[in-house]
Amino acid sequence: MTLKEKIQAAWNNKGNVLNDLKKYELALESYDKCIEINPSNVDAWINKGNLYSEIKLLDLSNVLSE
Repeated sequence: MTLKEKIQAAWNNKGNVLNDLKKYELALESYDKCIEINPSNVDAWINKGNLYSEIKLLDLSNVLSE
């Protein structure tokens, strides 16, 4: 694994941890940094998309509970 690949993986993994901690904005920044390093990183794009879906569902649940 090259240094560039290791750095990408680190940013993506950091995003996953921040997502688990519900620190969504920081998670998105981490996924974006990974994608900036390698725009072809499919895992980062999938994780970012899943996070957007999760945020949207949380927003929708807040609206419905009001």
